[in-house]
Amino acid sequence: MIDSRKVKFTKMHGCGNNFIIFDCLNNKNNNKKINLIIKNINKLCNINIGIGADGIVFILNSNIADAAMKIFNKDGSEAKMCGNAIRCVAKYMFDNLINKNIFNIETLSGIKKVWIEKDCNKSISKVKVDMGKVIMDYKLMPVNINFIELKKNNKDNFIVSENLYINNYKYLITCVSLGNYHCVIFKNDLNFDLSQAKLIEHHKAFPDGINVEFVKIIDNNNIEIRVWERGVGETFSCGTGSCASVVAAVLNGYCKTNTDILVKNIGGDLTINYQDKNNIFMTGTATKIFDGIFYLDSM
Repeated sequence: MIDSRKVKFTKMHGCGNNFIIFDCLNNKNNNKKINLIIKNINKLCNINIGIGADGIVFILNSNIADAAMKIFNKDGSEAKMCGNAIRCVAKYMFDNLINKNIFNIETLSGIKKVWIEKDCNKSISKVKVDMGKVIMDYKLMPVNINFIELKKNNKDNFIVSENLYINNYKYLITCVSLGNYHCVIFKNDLNFDLSQAKLIEHHKAFPDGINVEFVKIIDNNNIEIRVWERGVGETFSCGTGSCASVVAAVLNGYCKTNTDILVKNIGGDLTINYQDKNNIFMTGTATKIFDGIFYLDSM
């Protein structure tokens, strides 16, 4: 007899950004279970009283792709897209659900095409993702431009090295959207208390909140970043944040398009290739940590 209290999960990480993944295909988890999990995200993601994670991911049926990905931050807010999570979902699907190297995953920011890359032992080496088109027009983002000091000659509706003042301190910000929204700030030194990013995340200029990346330029092909994710705090890495950082580096003249840029996150490296106002591609690892079971009546 199947114990309806049991819920299976898999914990995975992409460059240290870790997720609790629930396989909900074929009605393995009904809506009642899913809703209960969503209501208890804080507890599940807490390392002391739960499983511990940066967020949770549901793999669901899709009518327009091979599967759909639904992701929630650990504060309970839903994210439209997550680059590290989609690589984990792709690896999980390839290992357990699908028998092809190229397939599509539906997200709230559109359908994403993924490629499974294998090493000489035919094991999964990396996952490549077409992250879609980059949005730079602030009119297409939830940005309150009244709180940002724009240059007088700004004609493109781009926020590139514009002034944002917080507590009399000036930040030069560049804003980019990949379905979720990013504020990129260039720094010569990344050794500082990142909690100041919380002030940016919740600033009135960003009514829905925003992810914040601090970026150090190493050279034309290498950058280093630290990430503050909306609804999460500092994380070891961020896929969309790495993409946004490369786009911002191109917009500010530090890097070039159609070139592989190595983005050094705390948790590992990602390779980003920005195709100049077209699609942007991300390549990186995805790693299974463990499988587990928890009981719904413990929540």
